[in-house]
Amino acid sequence: MVKFTLFNNFVFGVVLSLGFSFGRGTLASAEVGRTAGTIPDTQIVKILMKIDDGEIEMGKFAVKLAQNQEVKDFAKMMVDQHETNMKATKEFAKTNRIKPEDSRAAEVLDDEAERAEKDLKRQDKSMFDRAYIKNQVAMHEKALATLRYTLIPSAQHSDFKAHLEKVASHVAEHLDHAKALQTKLQ
Repeated sequence: MVKFTLFNNFVFGVVLSLGFSFGRGTLASAEVGRTAGTIPDTQIVKILMKIDDGEIEMGKFAVKLAQNQEVKDFAKMMVDQHETNMKATKEFAKTNRIKPEDSRAAEVLDDEAERAEKDLKRQDKSMFDRAYIKNQVAMHEKALATLRYTLIPSAQHSDFKAHLEKVASHVAEHLDHAKALQTKLQ
């Protein structure tokens, strides 16, 4: 049995952090990722950068270890697209004088990404592709919920909100791709 509890739950941990670290929000009972209140754009920028950084690192790792060419291609796509998004996010922040600010949510992302990479390193080579893709499905589902119900509604700058909506559409595409791969690998 493949265990991936840490990475499967990392966005949930971020959501818990978002919901409680700002002192204004609580998790809605029906939806993971939905919090009340707002998060400053400075912290949203940093959270988005941490998500991109985690995907870039995991993608690079998966490119090296994946056995299946489609999984390697997916991992390479994750690296390329998240590097592009990281650049766009940094450029937006610079242009709009938004200094990325650390938050508990950003710290949780760092910690969970490290744990997830360690978990992947411990995977048997024959199980790596399935574990990586299972991880990607779970992560993208939770990231999409976090974007839609927390980050986008909290964004104060209309151009930034538009950037986050574009990111959410890319995350949805990544999710569909990962689900299709997951089905093929079963």
